[in-house]
Amino acid sequence: MSFEERLSTTLVSILGLTVGCASPTLEEMCDGGRAPEEGYAVHLGYVEVEPGTECPPMESALLNSDDCAHTYWQGIVCEPAGKEESLVYMTSVAGGHYTSASNVSPRATRDVVDLCWYEGVYFNDPDPSFICGRPVLHDGAPVVAPVVARPSGWNGAPGAGVANLDPTERERLAAYWLDAAVLEHASVAAFSRMSLDLLRLGAPPELLVATHRAALDEVEHARLCFSLASAYRGIPSSPGPLVLPEAAGSTQADGAEALLREGWMGETLAAVDAATRLALARDPAVRAALEVVVRDESEHAALAWRTLRWLLQVDPSAELRARLADVMAEEAERWTREVPAAEVSVAERAHGLLDPARRGVALARAWREVVAPSWEALA
Repeated sequence: MSFEERLSTTLVSILGLTVGCASPTLEEMCDGGRAPEEGYAVHLGYVEVEPGTECPPMESALLNSDDCAHTYWQGIVCEPAGKEESLVYMTSVAGGHYTSASNVSPRATRDVVDLCWYEGVYFNDPDPSFICGRPVLHDGAPVVAPVVARPSGWNGAPGAGVANLDPTERERLAAYWLDAAVLEHASVAAFSRMSLDLLRLGAPPELLVATHRAALDEVEHARLCFSLASAYRGIPSSPGPLVLPEAAGSTQADGAEALLREGWMGETLAAVDAATRLALARDPAVRAALEVVVRDESEHAALAWRTLRWLLQVDPSAELRARLADVMAEEAERWTREVPAAEVSVAERAHGLLDPARRGVALARAWREVVAPSWEALA
């Protein structure tokens, strides 16, 4: 199996699809199709709404699970399943339940709500942080531009819906998407440097063309991320000047290591990270941005893989392969280590935020299913 096939298989699985002749999706589970993998189930969930108001459309319904035995996260909504009106939530030592407001003393202070019921596909939550493309590195740290508060072409894409987010959620989401934005912005410079390195090495034209196209992709990624960050912050956010350190003289081996670490592995894990977020995201603007990122970062990873293979044909020395093998061993420890969980709300997940544990599981899976076997086949 090629690297591209391995990556595609893993991404499709993360997004809730089963690879094969039938290829049932989560939507097909609504019609009785088999689950894409263990841990998926179809059952009822609900949304609280103000009394007398309409139920939200299925595509924007963030369901609460009607199952006390497990913690479930919503995969997709199948269909509406009715509405109950004028209910209040009662708690006791045994848990909690909804009951008719007519059963509660008028003196009791309770919020009266209507419940909108839906049938939906859920998956069991087993238990990140971000990886965003391929930024320029200096002494091992990303070089990014400062953020300035001004309207510009960098924040003109559609923003996310923020009406149902509390201030803390908006702040956390703004921080994530702003970090993502400056890293995507810096990736433009990384691909520009890569194109110069390829010219110095006498690379074929198809690699140069693909590298410049990848830089343009990163411009769009940055624009999408800055637009989302601007919506969560409530102010237009743009990148300031990117001050790049003087490029040190590098050898062909230095370029190969950077390509392996920052290009192939970085872009592969970025695609997996974005796919994991997309599988949980519900906000339309966030989903649209992540769909672009998953597609493009997958192509960038494939480009890095083709370029790495070409470099190893140009320099097939044992010394270069040994150096790259050392990088693989170092990165394996980094990406497969266990990461502690952190609380992330359902609303934050719907807007692209992940807890580190779930992200860590996805990245370890990518290493195991995609990166490691591809490297072994190459070596």
